[in-house]
Amino acid sequence: MVEFLVVAAVLTFLAAAFVLPEIARPRSRIPRNRIACVNNLKMQGLAFETWALDNGDRYPMHAPATNGGSMELINGNAAWVHFVSMSNELSTPKILRCPADDEPGRQVATTFASQLPPASAPNELPFTNDCFVSYFIGLDAVRTNGQMVLAGDRSLVINGTNASHGLHLLSTNDALSWNAKLGHKNSGNILLVDGGVQQLSSSKLASNWFMAAGTNSRFVFP
Repeated sequence: MVEFLVVAAVLTFLAAAFVLPEIARPRSRIPRNRIACVNNLKMQGLAFETWALDNGDRYPMHAPATNGGSMELINGNAAWVHFVSMSNELSTPKILRCPADDEPGRQVATTFASQLPPASAPNELPFTNDCFVSYFIGLDAVRTNGQMVLAGDRSLVINGTNASHGLHLLSTNDALSWNAKLGHKNSGNILLVDGGVQQLSSSKLASNWFMAAGTNSRFVFP
């Protein structure tokens, strides 16, 4: 009986040594919306990669409409059209909206309804379609440069001004930061061509941005 009690006491001590620290350890403070947003971008990256593998290593914005791409619309102001080209790879448009994006008018699309404008008038696409989207697209990103930015949170601030809907040309001279538009507390997420998603604060954004080649690049914001 004495030996049994000694063994029981030792086992109780060992159990407490392992269990109590886990109970006392604080839970992750990363909001669930932030995690869901990162997952959205990862799934978008997989869709871009899958689409490119089936289309000569080109993304939709670099392939003509005859091949299912959106190249004719690359100078327009809509992000939605490029995502729609990957509807089969994305499976659901729900991953195009950040769950923390509660700006009035922002919606969750349930289907990829065909609402593409004619190539001759790309700017006629209703702005309401981009209200289904929370992420910008790097129009000049190419599959051969894994460190270029392919997509990211629309809450970007360019030279002190919130990025507006439409086409933007950014260079290494531009001052970039995040606002609190998506509820990420002045931080944001970017998707790289290599499929990685970086969660960056405003202070780290400038040093981790897309200018690997030091050239200007176009981005379309929803």
